[in-house]
Amino acid sequence: WRNYEEFKEAFLNLKLPDDDMDRARRNIALLKTQIIMENNPNARENFQYVMQRQYQETFNQGTVPSYQILNPLAWIKFFEAIKRGDFKKKK
Repeated sequence: WRNYEEFKEAFLNLKLPDDDMDRARRNIALLKTQIIMENNPNARENFQYVMQRQYQETFNQGTVPSYQILNPLAWIKFFEAIKRGDFKKKK
């Protein structure tokens, strides 16, 4: 802005998201972009990563994400690891 009046006009005309979900989505999108730029400085890798994430989000849209806590096979492996002593402190 060149002067205070332009800033004031832009600030007063600023449209903020009405609900928490819109704000959260924008914040998450910003964080994703920052993470991508920090981890993938190469333009080609960045493009491929973004396209893959968009494909995954589109493919998974409307489905319930699978969590391993609800997976009975994961629980069996967890209890077997406890019986073997995998989580004991080693001296």
